[in-house]
Amino acid sequence: MKKLFLGLSFVLFFLLTGNSQSNIYPDDSTSRLENSLLWEISGKNLTAPSFLFGTIHMVPKEYYFLPANTDSVFSLSKEIVFEIDMATMNDFGAQIAMISKVMLPNNQTLKDLLSKEDYATVNKAFSGKGLPMFLLERIKPIFLTSFLSEDFSMIGGGGENKMKSYEMEFMKMATAQQKPTDGLETIDFQMGIMDSIPYKVQAQMLVATIQDTTQGDNDMEKMYEAYKNQNLTALDKMINGDESEFAGYTTMLLDNRNKKWISRMRQKMAKQSTFFAVGAGHLGGKNGVINLLRRQGYTLRAIGISPKNR
Repeated sequence: MKKLFLGLSFVLFFLLTGNSQSNIYPDDSTSRLENSLLWEISGKNLTAPSFLFGTIHMVPKEYYFLPANTDSVFSLSKEIVFEIDMATMNDFGAQIAMISKVMLPNNQTLKDLLSKEDYATVNKAFSGKGLPMFLLERIKPIFLTSFLSEDFSMIGGGGENKMKSYEMEFMKMATAQQKPTDGLETIDFQMGIMDSIPYKVQAQMLVATIQDTTQGDNDMEKMYEAYKNQNLTALDKMINGDESEFAGYTTMLLDNRNKKWISRMRQKMAKQSTFFAVGAGHLGGKNGVINLLRRQGYTLRAIGISPKNR
């Protein structure tokens, strides 16, 4: 069941990074940030600083690390806030409710969304992974896309896990330190965002990902390297690539969400020191969280520049 919750965040990240091309940025200082995943937020009458960490929802173990100062500022923080409260993963009722939300409505199936040729392509891809299509027919294509990653499918399963989740690691730390957790948005909200993308578009994304597996793997490898280097500008270029067939949804999937988060972040920071852990793709760019907070009058300082491998 935890795969579904991890998959929810992974799908949003995959949508924004998969099949993307680097675009050329204008000469604008707001698109250039120091190479750091960890930022201190201060100023504007805050009684104590808060902190912002750019996660990658799932990453191969060899790429997992924590930048310098992460442990210390995590310990200083009074509350840990994710995109979605990770404590929801332990809510059995929420888990059951989510099962129905990943299914296509009105008895639709993948066959209804694809041509015979494209359906055969999808069938072959999943059969090769030992996943019969009769088990997948009713699942929304956007979730099936995330299942294409063999390593992703091992998260929470038996055997040796090859992937790690920053959110799950931070949740373990929060539990060990008895820190409360919260979310900037709800599962229902994120599900609504994905449902805003027409199912036929989702289905075409699934086919495109299968047909371009090699390039997709290369793109993900470049993204992992950029993350390891804490290069927010490079990550922003990958996500905002204007040649992606899904670039038209970037405003909905990224910019609008960032803007909605700011109000909630301000409320949290005004009360106490808070550690915010959100996808690194939300940090950079003109409408990234860092620049949005700066426009609100906060001071943001990179404090995780020197990586500390774990």
